[in-house]
Amino acid sequence: MTNTHQVVAAMVWNIAEFITLCVNRKGIHPGAHIGLDNLLFWALLSAAAISFYNIAQSGESPALGKYTAAAVFDVLAA
Repeated sequence: MTNTHQVVAAMVWNIAEFITLCVNRKGIHPGAHIGLDNLLFWALLSAAAISFYNIAQSGESPALGKYTAAAVFDVLAA
């Protein structure tokens, strides 16, 4: 899932919450909020890490080295 897809998914989720609040005045269950927010967070984090890794491997930025990209993946793997 690319960053654009994640933004669209978050917008659709917020619109669904607004419609639910207008219709039955209770909103979406809090557990569903936690689950979807976690899913969106991890999807965005993994997409950012992959983008960061690709930039580091391409050599476009001298500030981003292989060791920095490896440290990001070590944090994600923990």
